[in-house]
Amino acid sequence: MSTRITNNMMSRSVLSDLNDIAAKQAQTRREMSSGKAITKLRKELNCSQAVFARVLNISPKTIQAWEQGVRRPSDAALRLLEVAEKYPAVLFRL
Repeated sequence: MSTRITNNMMSRSVLSDLNDIAAKQAQTRREMSSGKAITKLRKELNCSQAVFARVLNISPKTIQAWEQGVRRPSDAALRLLEVAEKYPAVLFRL
């Protein structure tokens, strides 16, 4: 098999993997952007809205608005919520 064909196959494989990762991240962000998911996460972390807001460095009113569906978290906030969900100890060390 020629090097060119092998490189093309590897490139397709890498692109496919990257697309899969991006799709999973998008799904996670969609799920986490719902008020119920944010409330569930906060309760799983055993935090009040005030404590959760302090940990995320946002106002308690923002947490309330997210949980009530009045506002959606920004992309940066969604990423931080993903970290909180997957690695909660990291947030509480800061």
